This record gives sequence, structure tokens and C-alpha cells, in this order.
Amino acid sequence: MLVLAGGLALALALLAGLALPAAPARAGTANSGSGARTALSGTGGARLAQTTARTAPVPGSAPPGIDPAYVYAQLDYMVNHFQHREAGYLTGSAGHAGFARYWRRQMLTLLGRFGARARDYPFAVRGWLGRPATAPAVDVEVTVPGLADPASEVVIGCHYDGEADSTESANDDGSGCAIELGVAKAMAAYWRKNGVYPARTLRFVLFDAEEQGLVGSYDYVNTIARNDLPDVSAMINEEQNGIAYPLRYLGRSASPLMPLFAYLSPLTANRVYPRYSTSPRQRAGLMQLRRLVRRAVPSSFRRYRAIGDQMLTYHHGAGPDVWQPVFSPAETGKVRVLGDNIGSSDQLPFTQAGVRSAMFVGNSTYYQRHPPAGSYPYDRPQDTIALMNTFADGGPAESHALELALGLPGMLTTWLLSRPPVLGQARPDGRPVAAIGDIGVLLPGHPASFDADASYEPGRPGADLSYAWNFGDGRSATGRSVRHVYSARGSYTLRLTVSSGSGLARQISRRVVVGPRVAFANPYSSVPHAAADSIAYLAAKGMPPANPGAVLPTPAPGRRDRVGTVAHVRRLAARSRSASAATGPTSALIWVLTGFGAAALLGVVFAVALRTRKTRRAGRRP
Repeated sequence: MLVLAGGLALALALLAGLALPAAPARAGTANSGSGARTALSGTGGARLAQTTARTAPVPGSAPPGIDPAYVYAQLDYMVNHFQHREAGYLTGSAGHAGFARYWRRQMLTLLGRFGARARDYPFAVRGWLGRPATAPAVDVEVTVPGLADPASEVVIGCHYDGEADSTESANDDGSGCAIELGVAKAMAAYWRKNGVYPARTLRFVLFDAEEQGLVGSYDYVNTIARNDLPDVSAMINEEQNGIAYPLRYLGRSASPLMPLFAYLSPLTANRVYPRYSTSPRQRAGLMQLRRLVRRAVPSSFRRYRAIGDQMLTYHHGAGPDVWQPVFSPAETGKVRVLGDNIGSSDQLPFTQAGVRSAMFVGNSTYYQRHPPAGSYPYDRPQDTIALMNTFADGGPAESHALELALGLPGMLTTWLLSRPPVLGQARPDGRPVAAIGDIGVLLPGHPASFDADASYEPGRPGADLSYAWNFGDGRSATGRSVRHVYSARGSYTLRLTVSSGSGLARQISRRVVVGPRVAFANPYSSVPHAAADSIAYLAAKGMPPANPGAVLPTPAPGRRDRVGTVAHVRRLAARSRSASAATGPTSALIWVLTGFGAAALLGVVFAVALRTRKTRRAGRRP
């Protein structure tokens, strides 16, 4: 997340990485723009009317549920094995490239049954101030084709790059990338269990060079997927997470619960989006997203409690740990749903382009002038998973509170994906499933590539498919990947027909615009001057300074929190009472017997002394 600088306040965020202005057993649970005013481009609800009965939630089925322990384990593995992930440099790039390869491989393993395909999109970056880049940065995308409406898309993003002096970059933003894996795992399990497939096309994206000014996400919006934007139903940005509800700083019961924030596309212009306007239809789509996210919070809390995460221990002074309820209806307000007035991360260009966006993010107060206790040092070398555990539980060992906090944004995301206005699901209809690859800027007279790499026939892996393209200008082609040159500017309807050996076919239509496009302006692209703002200057060099007002905690080894159900905690309390009742009479009996024994001993001593005295007196008589 980017760190916005301004004196020592760093109120917003100039560090694009969301620079903001085997797990322990669980108790009692089973391991179960431009310079012109930005008019939104017709997304944010354009396809809402196309949610048919085929995309309705599965009747009688529980909503998808995240496995928090899986998210934690993925985060732990990735940030320990792939460190120092600055974008744009050959030297020391093993951690950066290795992280992307590992994430891509895991995604394809989880989603391969649903036709998932991966693609890398390299792009040029400037590099850090005073250190020109020596290699391109790379966005990584994994596409799962939709069945009912494959031309409509949902984008879920995070960023995987770090600062120039970064180590693990665990919170910012290794956490978001691990959450994406958790979402993929949960959705795949949900689809398999219920015999359904995603209704719309789902694209998971690892954005690169976020810490250098949101370069990767702006390249994606302005270049890679420019013609896709009107068909993007929603964009969800998994930012720095984990230092949020249900954490209490250092796991202390006296510390306040730390909130999780859901920043949604604003309804009107603000200081982050000064040239922003919406049509009545787009505003309706944005209001719908607000309602959905607000519904997602209590639903996600109920899902947590249903899988057994109902009570959590916190440290209570020098005494024993205390159990307190978590994910209760009374605490849903700890997820704060707000309009996006901070920007600073990869949802920003999507919102500028008119895409309904949501960013989930935890604590980001470290760069404030007077940071409160519990301000986590994101974008600093100290950002490690051990420090995240310490913030959560007081010690470096794996914390259940941190697990639960890492899972919550994913739980919200999977609930949203199960809703028809966002992604939805559909049952197979005997026809192939396919998605057209990203379509960027199309220029007349320039060759353009089109593909349907993400295509398959459900239940028949490896089945031969045929592809027929109609470009809308009187020309056509066949093949999974094709090239075409549009000769004139204008709007065209691109059609792809995918057929299987059985003769059944699916047709996908996309509207494409041919001609130059004005790029959406990146507010973080300017280079700061040292004299104007030394903090911003250091941030542009990839080394944001420490905040002297923020004191980091010293880990206390041996701290281990526990999580369990209400029933389990009641059983523990009952056992404790039984033990007290059993030991109470025994202790009293021992006290009584000890008292009688002491009295008897004193009696014997007194009798012996008395007899000895009488004997001595008798010996002195004449």
C-alpha cells in the first residue's frame, strides 16, 4: 500500500503497496482520467439485469467458507521463502519471481478443473528514484471462464512487490496474495460440492510495482484490459490485512478490538477522485454494492461461528487468559464500510474507469503524526509474519487471532462472489465453457491478438474444441488464438463460437472499440523533490522512513491464544468448577486432620513433660 507523505503526518499514501494517507490445534473444532472530468464508463451495474435463475445461490447450500489456517500457512510459506520482492530489477530478483511462480502454480492447481489459465503481462517501470530499473515488472493473471455470461468479468487483485529495503513484506501485501489463494480454494470447493460453475468470468491478478506508484494496475487498466472495462462487474482489492478484527493489540483483553475497513467506490467526487461523476444507472450499481457488502458482514460472521470459531482467548493482565466471544452480532460494526477516500492502492484506476470496486484493508495508522498503539509498520523491513503474530498475541508463534483476521476479508469476498450481481454460479448445460482473453487498446491498421485459452468442456478434460471468430467488420477466422487488423475506427461486435465434438456450441459476444484511448491519469506518477517533501522523497527511493512516534513491541515467547466453540468453553468451565468442588472438601479434610494431628502431638508432648516433672520432684523427696 502506498504511503502518502506530508511532513511527519504521512496522512495518505505515496508508497503504492497500499501506502495509506502445520497450525496449532483449535480447541473444540474440527479441521473442517485524464484531465477531463471522469464520466464512469458504463460499468458498475451495466450487466445487473442479466442475472437469471441460473446464477442464483445454490438452494440449501451454505455459502463458501474460507479456511483461515490455509491462508495463514500460505502467507507463512510465501513470505519466508520469497523475500525482497522489489519490482524491476535483475539483481536479487529470485524472491520476486519465485513468489509469482509459486502463486501461479497454486492457483492453477486449485482451479484447473474449472478451465483456469495463467498469463504474464510484462511492462516497463522507471524503478526507484536514483536507481533505474534493469528489468520489466510483471502482472500475473489467472482466468477462470464463466459459464452463463462469460463476457462479464470480476477482477480480484493484490500486489506482490515490496520496497527497496523490504524483507518479508508479510502484511503489505503478502497477506492479500495469500487471501487470494484462500478465496480460490474456497470457491473451487463450493463449485465442486454443488456441481456448479462460475456464471461470470473470474480473473485473479497479481499486480506488480504497486509500491512504485500503482504502475501495474494502471498498466492493466489503461493497456492490458482497456476494452474489457465496460464488462467488469466488480473489482475487489485484497490489500494489507491481518492486523484487524478480531485482533486486540498484543492479544490483551484491555486493548480495543482493531477494525477491518471496506472502502467502496464513492458515490460522488472527493479529494481522491476529484474528476468523478456517475450516471443514475451507475449510482444504482454502486448503491447495490454497498448493500451487498453490508449484508456480507453478518453473513460472514455467521459462517465463522458455524465452523466453530466462536470464542477466542485474550491475555488478562498477570492472570490467566480469558475467553471472549468473537464474530458475534454485536461486533459486526468492527467491519467499517466506507466510501473510498484514501485511494493509495490498486482499486484506484478501476474506480477511475467506472468499475465498482471494494478494497479490504486492516490497520494503516503507522505513518500518522501521532500513531496510536498497535500501529503496524507496513512498508518497513520489520514487516514480518513474526511481528504480525506479536501484534496479534504478544509473541512470535502462530496466533489464532491472526489466522481469523487473515480469513475475514476472504470470507467477505467469497460471500460476494456467490451473489448473482457479482459473480454468481450456473449449472452445466452440455456446452463448452470459454472466455475471451483480455482485450487492450485496439488501433486501426495495427495487428491485434485474440484468444480463448481459458476454455474447456465440463466433465471432459482435454476434449477437442473448435473456435470460430467473427470480428464484426465482415471478416472471420478460426483457431484458439488468432490475429486481426481492424482498418477503421469505430465500435464493433466481436463474436466467438466455441463448439465441442458433440456439436453443441457456445457463443460469446463482446463490444470492442477501435481507436486511440485517453489514459486514466495516475496521481502517483510524479517524482517528488527532496526539498519539497523529504518523506515522499525517501518513499520514492523505496525506503520510507521509520516513524519515531510508533513504538514496536518486544515479543514475549510462550504466548499462545486458543479458539473454540461456546460449548467447548462451557465444558472447560464445568470441568474447572468440578475440579474446584472435588478438591475443596479434600483440602478441608486435610486441614482438619492436620489440625487434630498437631493438637494430639502437643498433648503427648505436654503429658511427657508433666510426667518427667513429677518424676524429678519425687526424686528430690527425703
